[in-house]
Amino acid sequence: MSMGVKAVNTASGAVMLAAYILYAIGKDVPQPETFESLGSWAEFMLAFMGMAIVVMIAVNVVYHIAFSVRIAVKSQGSDDEEVCRMVSASLVEDEMGKLIDLKSMRVGYACAGIGIVLTLAVLAYGNSPILALNIMFVSLFMGMIAEGLFACRMYTGGVRHD
Repeated sequence: MSMGVKAVNTASGAVMLAAYILYAIGKDVPQPETFESLGSWAEFMLAFMGMAIVVMIAVNVVYHIAFSVRIAVKSQGSDDEEVCRMVSASLVEDEMGKLIDLKSMRVGYACAGIGIVLTLAVLAYGNSPILALNIMFVSLFMGMIAEGLFACRMYTGGVRHD
């Protein structure tokens, strides 16, 4: 994916994470924690993930339409076939893009993995299962955001072959 797509995905993911955190902070947690309260958190997380997927798809569609329109406006004198060729050529991923995606995925997986280990530690020391569930959920979103930020940094700063 290009840097623009990564930046748009990262920004929309950050907005969705902020919305979730604002909701989670304001939500009343019943005491003692019962399975029903865990179940309600899990239901909300599933619904939120579905909503996040729909938002991300919509944002990507709008971005690609705007990108295509921008290319068409820049090449006003060209015919339709030329504009289509320019749009499709700009969406092709080269070897550098693939390398950046692989390196950024490694960063995203590391963030998500650290969150899973932190979740297990929270549970092992007898803390709230709701806290553990939220840590796991937020760490997955943070992994996605870290992956996008790292990819954008790699696109602007170049790729080192380590």
